[in-house]
Amino acid sequence: MDNDNLVMSVEAAAKALHISRNLAYQATRSGQLPCIRIGRRLLVPRRALEKLLEGPNSLQARGSGVREKRAESLPALDEGYQNDERR
Repeated sequence: MDNDNLVMSVEAAAKALHISRNLAYQATRSGQLPCIRIGRRLLVPRRALEKLLEGPNSLQARGSGVREKRAESLPALDEGYQNDERR
């Protein structure tokens, strides 16, 4: 994680964490891996990932704003899945 980019893809975060791509996406859905949605892309803020790796209380000390934003974007995802199931 020596790059100066502010965000990374979920795939790049998975590589940095040495976990599978699927596990990384599952972690974003559950709120374990902080992410933001820009258009159709899910991006992991580099600083949030660094804070996450510093310890379990580092994100909580800052507040749960990351999880709240993530929770707001979940209904749109669920609607898309529901629409696909109806076809």
